[in-house]
Amino acid sequence: MGLQNVTEQEKGLNTAPAFTVEQHHQVSDNPWMREAQLGVAAVASVPQALNEAFTDHLGSTLTKMGTAGAVSFALRCASRQPTLGAITGRVVLPALALGFVTDVVLNGGKIAYAVVDNFDSADDWDKNVDVMKNSFGRFAVDLGVSSVGGGIGEIAGARVFGLRAPGVKSLPELNSENIAKHIEESPGTLQPYQFFSKDGGGRRQVDVFIPKGTTTDQSKDLLVGIDSLIINKKPGMAMTNGLANTKMDPDIDYIAAFPHAKTFRLLPGVNVSTWFNDRAGLIKPGGWFAPVAKYDDAALIGDVRGKLGEIFPNLGRTTLAGFSTGGTMALESAARMGKSVQAVVGVESTITGAETPAVTGQMRLFSHGTENTTFPIAGGAGKTTKLLTILGHDRVNGSQPLGQIDYSLKPYRDAGVPIVETSTTLGNTQRTMFQPENGEPVLFVKLEGGKNAWPNRSVGNPDDKSVLTGLNGVSEFPELNLNGMIKKVVHGQVGLE
Repeated sequence: MGLQNVTEQEKGLNTAPAFTVEQHHQVSDNPWMREAQLGVAAVASVPQALNEAFTDHLGSTLTKMGTAGAVSFALRCASRQPTLGAITGRVVLPALALGFVTDVVLNGGKIAYAVVDNFDSADDWDKNVDVMKNSFGRFAVDLGVSSVGGGIGEIAGARVFGLRAPGVKSLPELNSENIAKHIEESPGTLQPYQFFSKDGGGRRQVDVFIPKGTTTDQSKDLLVGIDSLIINKKPGMAMTNGLANTKMDPDIDYIAAFPHAKTFRLLPGVNVSTWFNDRAGLIKPGGWFAPVAKYDDAALIGDVRGKLGEIFPNLGRTTLAGFSTGGTMALESAARMGKSVQAVVGVESTITGAETPAVTGQMRLFSHGTENTTFPIAGGAGKTTKLLTILGHDRVNGSQPLGQIDYSLKPYRDAGVPIVETSTTLGNTQRTMFQPENGEPVLFVKLEGGKNAWPNRSVGNPDDKSVLTGLNGVSEFPELNLNGMIKKVVHGQVGLE
């Protein structure tokens, strides 16, 4: 009898769930110990519920995950449309949030009742354990499964629909009528416009500066500013860097346009604005956490220049000036735009070797710091760009800031054109000029100790530094008036001083 009973007991232990009626003697008479046992039962219910979700209830689990992913994907798509976006923000999201809160409250109420009842008595122990299994374990698993599905849908939606320029449609169109109004009512200011570029990503924001005293029939030179990769910030070239800030330079006498890059969510809470192109730019379209770009930012820049050429039919020289990754896009755009661009400026910029071959007839000005940790002057990825390589955006491994010089001079060298090189040192800056015979010069300014920042950037708007500038510091070189040199380049002048 003893042997037979022991064997049956062992069989029971192998098959019965924890804390059953048959093992009621295991439940403590001490209410606090009993609460601890119930807590253990609650925690133990999670892996059990997880196992059941992917075995006994696999179809239901995949359906929940797929539904959550589809909803997240659809919400991302809806956010692209103003009307649907408003409905989503004011109706759909609150309804979903209310449903989730209601679910939490209902399950929380059941759990709270079970905890109180368990403290009072062990009579309903099995019932309270079942509550933990159903209201805690399965709810936790369902929440986790839905979160994973929603996360996948969010990433997929961001890749396809995530590139957007919020609020652009509320801005005035970039056209002759609105520019005339700008000239009449607010000359000498920077104003935002919306602009449609078929190949450049649809509607985009373009900030335009028009100096005082300008008329549309005048011959004014144009600067197009192309900012860097920006994290959770707005472009800063116009005001912070001072290229359209009359408080920093009251004598700005050129027209300036600053197109906005589109924005996508790289990670939760990390919104990245950057340029997309098959050849230029560091973020690979369609790469990990990045959208599939169905447009070309070089086309956008060309279209912006073309539109301003229509508004100002006697437009003078055009200069593309880029900061960091914006400099890479400036070089690519200039190569494709050809004779419609007369100069290119790259501040802390680089190339990767995949760009469209350079053309002759374009003046060049480059400046780069020797302690740039984003694009090291020696080449390759830096401390702050290795994250991109981890995420699979490995273009930065081919970064070559000094390669911009050879890239710009290559068409002359290929044609056998003699090039004269001269240099001088002023303070902590070494300036080298490369002058092709009967060609446009290339000036390179090396900043000893300079980091990935616009020299003297902090004198503009200290509260509007980009994240990358904050990471890499602000370089100050009193002997270098970079904005003054850029202004000279805009007007067709360049020199070592």
